[in-house]
Amino acid sequence: MNELTQIKIQLESERDSLSGALGDAENANADLENRLAAANTALGNVKAELERRLREKEDELEALR
Repeated sequence: MNELTQIKIQLESERDSLSGALGDAENANADLENRLAAANTALGNVKAELERRLREKEDELEALR
């Protein structure tokens, strides 16, 4: 009986440790998802700016013709 109690305590400790690690991993994943969303937004903004500049240059070239 005493051995079963020790095993139970050990398993509960491992469960708590795994639960903590899972929480940490979920938090890290959420942080990375937020960083990815921010990077995608920044990339979209850069792309829009480059397309705007390209249109301006194309308009300038057309005006010179």
